[in-house]
Amino acid sequence: MSASRYDHPHFTNPTGLHDADHYSTARDMTTLFAHAMRNGTFRTIAGSPSHTMSSASLHDGDLTVDSTVFEELGTPFVAGGWIVAGKTGYTPEAGLCLATAARFGGRTYVLVTAGVPGDHETSQADADDARYVYGQIPGL
Repeated sequence: MSASRYDHPHFTNPTGLHDADHYSTARDMTTLFAHAMRNGTFRTIAGSPSHTMSSASLHDGDLTVDSTVFEELGTPFVAGGWIVAGKTGYTPEAGLCLATAARFGGRTYVLVTAGVPGDHETSQADADDARYVYGQIPGL
């Protein structure tokens, strides 16, 4: 069986914005997010409702960004656990996408949803999907 271009992820830019030669699967993104969670700085930023960055050459003064993950979820608590970190994404081509890590009984689970219908103006069904899936974890 020959390999297809979808057997391995390929990124053409660091933003995730659409490019015809930019592709990955939910499994690829789960692996990437789980690996990123090993980095303390990433974990802190992705797990914060907001994060303040110091000035840089292109921006004078501190810049604070708010987490759309925690805005969409409303609460980090889900079905006997809690969301400890996450990253949202959206392009018209990919739909709503969400990567989260959640803690349940001392274990961390990573979940990626992708291709969810909608946009920034609609109900955030990717967050609804995450709440539903986390609610299905056995033993909780």
